Amino acid sequence: MSDEPAVPARMHEQITAEQYGSWSAEQCAGVEVVSPGSETTDRVVKLQQYARAGIPFYWRIEQSAGTVPLVYTYLLDAATCAYREGDVFAGVVKASAPFALDVDLTSLG
Repeated sequence: MSDEPAVPARMHEQITAEQYGSWSAEQCAGVEVVSPGSETTDRVVKLQQYARAGIPFYWRIEQSAGTVPLVYTYLLDAATCAYREGDVFAGVVKASAPFALDVDLTSLG
């Protein structure tokens, strides 16, 4: 078994506000990891920025009060240009969109 991630990902150190409007069709999802001090930005501001940019999926990963990470998923409603709440995963993510994914976040170091 390879140590490489099973899902190809394009990582960004930081995305500027101008870059939100220049996404390509291959960029189907935005994923943010919430850290102390970025809660409002990741929960509200970036959610709106990704929606305005037309990114079909937005996932937000947060550490819960316990030790299990939570993944909140959102799907863009093209008619309203706003996200609808999707599934919330606790520890293990089993998603079929935007691609098939089955990963246990608690096993990642």
